[in-house]
Amino acid sequence: MTAGERIKKTEAFFRICGRGLCAFSKTKWISAHTSSEKIRTAYSSQSNQLPVTSDQLLVNQFTSSNQKIFRAREIARWLSLIPSVRLIAIGNSVAFRTASPHSDIDLLIITAPKTIWITRAIIITILALLGLRPKPNRERDTICASFFITTEAIQLSKIALANDDPYLDHWLRSLIPLVDRHHTWRDFLCTNNLPSSMPSSWFLTHRKYTNTIRFAEKILTLFNTITKKIQQHIFPKNIRNAPPEQTGVVINDTMLKFHTQDRRTWYREEVEKLLL
Repeated sequence: MTAGERIKKTEAFFRICGRGLCAFSKTKWISAHTSSEKIRTAYSSQSNQLPVTSDQLLVNQFTSSNQKIFRAREIARWLSLIPSVRLIAIGNSVAFRTASPHSDIDLLIITAPKTIWITRAIIITILALLGLRPKPNRERDTICASFFITTEAIQLSKIALANDDPYLDHWLRSLIPLVDRHHTWRDFLCTNNLPSSMPSSWFLTHRKYTNTIRFAEKILTLFNTITKKIQQHIFPKNIRNAPPEQTGVVINDTMLKFHTQDRRTWYREEVEKLLL
């Protein structure tokens, strides 16, 4: 794919998300695949081929997203006190900088091996007690912890749609890491062929991986099976009965993904329509 084609595809994707892109933003989103010089050259010939989002809307989205990033950063620091948490990152609309004031905050949480169920149980309980879990008609600034993986499952190409998955592609490159332990963010970038110097790393706080943390992780593994059984028992029907081919719901001992309304296929079709 040429730089020009990639720019068009990126513009189309963010047009669907309700956001326009300036030349700097194009460089950010495409630089993982193409040199900055090629992007600037292609941009000069491809600019303004799609409708432009209003400057005020861009400012409002950016402001709302940044406010939510700093809120999530404080919450993530507290959640990272859980020994089995290896990485917490922001994804979706806040990371895309397309959030509205009423948006929630989606988190990707990476855990130590054999602790995914106990870690989720602890985090969901904490968020519920603090009134931070999303509820119908009350999502503003709440924390949606609906995607957990262990360090054994950080290669995410296996959940990509066949042929093309523009949403996952941009989602990976938009992630904003908030807390990192034991070089998990570095390993995640390397495993998923992402650039090691992504600007989003500016918000990152590193936690030490001490012998005490290592011992506490081992203790938590003892409770992983029982918390798995409890959570499986109380899952809502739409989660328990999700068909195996459902790409938005994945439930196993290395990945817990609860996106019951996975719109990645829709995004791909809409991108293709705009490129026609």
